[in-house]
Formats: sequence, C-alpha cells, structure tokens
Amino acid sequence: MKKLLTVLFTLLIATSTLADFTKGANAYNSGDYRTALKELLPYANEGNAEAQWAIGSMYRWGYGVLKDYSKAAKWFEKSGNQGHDASSAELASMYYWQEGFNKYSISKDFDKYQQVSARNYKLSYKWWKKAAEQGNIIAMFKVGLFYAKGYHIPQNKSEAKKWFNLAYASAPSDLKQTSRADSTLLEDIEDANKSMEQGY
Repeated sequence: MKKLLTVLFTLLIATSTLADFTKGANAYNSGDYRTALKELLPYANEGNAEAQWAIGSMYRWGYGVLKDYSKAAKWFEKSGNQGHDASSAELASMYYWQEGFNKYSISKDFDKYQQVSARNYKLSYKWWKKAAEQGNIIAMFKVGLFYAKGYHIPQNKSEAKKWFNLAYASAPSDLKQTSRADSTLLEDIEDANKSMEQGY
C-alpha cells in the first residue's frame, strides 16, 4: 500500500510539473510573457532546452522583459549545447549582428570594432555550423554562404555546394515552394551558386 501511494504521489507530481510547463509554453505562444517567464524559468534552470530557448528569445527581443543580450546569449548557449538547433541559430545570428558582443563604436574606435567584429563573425560561423549539424535547414544554407563568400573562413566552393544541397534536400516540400522573401529555397541556392561562380 505504501509503495502504491509513493507511485501515485510521484505520478501526481509529474503530471503537475508537465501541466506547469504546458502552461508556460501556452503563455509564451499566446504572448503572455510574464506568465511564460514565471512558469518556464524553473525548467530552464533545471536544464530544459526548450524553456531555455523561450527565455533566451524573450531577452533577445524584449518580450515581456527588458532586452538583455547577455542573458539571451547565456540561455541560447545552454540550450544550443544540448542540441536545440533553434537556440544555436539564434546565438549565431546574435554574433553575426554584433548584438551585445561589440562594445566599440564603428565611428569612434574603428580598428577595435573591426577586430571584435572579425572574432564575432567566426563565432557566428561556429554556431551556424553547430545549428546546421543539429538539422537546422536555414543554418545549412547560411554555412553554405560562409563557404561561398569565404567570409572570415577560407572560401571553399565544393563545401558551399555541399551545404546548399543538404539544405535543399532536408527542406520540407512546402518550404522548397514558398519563402518569405518571394523566392523558393531552390532559387536562393541557385542565386548563391551563380553569385559564387561570378566571385560575388
């Protein structure tokens, strides 16, 4: 009897815990970020990669909290290191756009700005590649672009084509047909290949 009560108590806690996570996820999806933060933060602290991604997104974009790039990067890195491809891609994007990673001004301290930017672009590539290896299709395309342009890494056309082809092969058919930029993924890849051959 005692063992049965222990099992039932454990099941109740697990169900309640799942309900709290679902409540946090639903709050995030509906734009109730204050509730989302309250419900998801304990899960993020316990290592839940999805909760870490959500909290990182809130801090990156200022959803229900003040923008804080260092907190966003911290949560994305924790989540990305657990295999969460969207978090790896978010962190890659932050490094690329210098969000919170370059305290120097391009107009006041150009040399130091350039130096830090170069480091950030290399880190951006590192995280795009990690996201690509985790299965993120957009990251695969971005890695292809890095190789195609020789952008802070040695140019390698065959590597570029490999990543472009992998992105296209991995994309669901509806993504191959439509895109937010009024071109298909295949057209984007063809344009990138054409530009690469012409030397950008």
